[in-house]
Amino acid sequence: MDYQQTADFLEKYQLFYRDLSRQGKERFLDRLYEVKKQFNVIGRDLEISEEMSTLILSYPVQLTFGFRNFTIGKYEQIWVYPGEFQMQKSQESHAGITFSDRIIAISWKHFTQSHGQPEDGENLGMYHFAQAQIRSLRNGNSADERLASYYSDWSSILLAELQKKQEHIFYQSNPSRVRTGDADSLYPLVIEWFFEKPIELRQSLPNTYAHLCLMLNLDPTEFDNDYRLNREKFEGQKGVSKLPSKIKKKYTFYQSHWVMNLPFFGVLVLPIFYYYYIFPNLLLTPLEIGAFWLALAGILYVGGKRFFVGRGLFKTEAIFLFQLIFGLTPNLMFLLHWASLFAHGPIETSKHKIADLIQYYSHSTSRGGERLTYAKSTEFLLEDHFLEDYPMARSFFREQFPETGMPENPAFEFNIARSFLGYRVIVNKRLINNHEHSGY
Repeated sequence: MDYQQTADFLEKYQLFYRDLSRQGKERFLDRLYEVKKQFNVIGRDLEISEEMSTLILSYPVQLTFGFRNFTIGKYEQIWVYPGEFQMQKSQESHAGITFSDRIIAISWKHFTQSHGQPEDGENLGMYHFAQAQIRSLRNGNSADERLASYYSDWSSILLAELQKKQEHIFYQSNPSRVRTGDADSLYPLVIEWFFEKPIELRQSLPNTYAHLCLMLNLDPTEFDNDYRLNREKFEGQKGVSKLPSKIKKKYTFYQSHWVMNLPFFGVLVLPIFYYYYIFPNLLLTPLEIGAFWLALAGILYVGGKRFFVGRGLFKTEAIFLFQLIFGLTPNLMFLLHWASLFAHGPIETSKHKIADLIQYYSHSTSRGGERLTYAKSTEFLLEDHFLEDYPMARSFFREQFPETGMPENPAFEFNIARSFLGYRVIVNKRLINNHEHSGY
């Protein structure tokens, strides 16, 4: 179908689309074509027409119409069966299944039946797209900021209101889910009512409805205004708590994903680079580095606890403290120390005679099975005991040792500066011959 044919089809079969203004319909169509790029509608023992695909994919467009980010995680396939179907493992009959990611499976028969009854509060397509929306959120996948930041607050509002109104059909049908706080399984049911019986939902669960409008950034009862959220409508309404002027950004649904990688880098990966490339150039003792670590962790804990735990990036203070010590702090400390090697003051050059050296050996086995011994690193002892407390600063690893070998009359030349953090750093060091300079 071309653009006009799609518009005509939706005008006839999509009630949500039909009530939009001209600009709203253009926005809906533009999003529909984007959603078609995300989803592949696949028939299972059923031939899928362009009209069928368009009708099915109009549902996620409707659900996310108030969002900027209208994708639904990593879902990419919709399997459409003629009627009820069975999965190989369970052998149970289903009218629809939302997998943990990638796939949504629905019965075309039940989809069209529910679509044809737009005011009964049951809609197979909307139910499974809403379920996919929440599962994507739980998986830490792409989601609109409003949903990710406000879903936990809205869930608490829903459960609290249902506890007060235990006679309501949502409570009567799902008492255990309400008692256990399983808002995820209630969300798709509420969404069905939200779009099919919005007036009844607003009357029976006014607080749930008002804050759901805020979270989704749309109001299905605003037929003449492209379903835009009208905050004034809920001000002073009985049973409705005050809507926040702005949804505070939270990271609750991303806490168990990228942040969990920080200890891996901070404890297992970065120390390797730190040992070879950072520590030898810092004029800090291991005790001073340890003190720096604890001091930085303390500053981050005091200054960041309210923000990181309060915004939901970490569930508890204990998890935050663990991530802080083994993740955030070592990663940040590495970046600060690395930056200090480049952000420094004037360079001072000094030269020092070498009195002796100590070589540290290691062993390896050749392909032929021969055991080889080689000098892994060399530490130099200076006549004037310069940098006596910093053996790494006076050392070369095997790969750093000059290709020309040891000079005849060896001396050490250091270029040292004070970093922006206050301690001294070695900008450069090299072995030289005595005749390269005067003074010996």
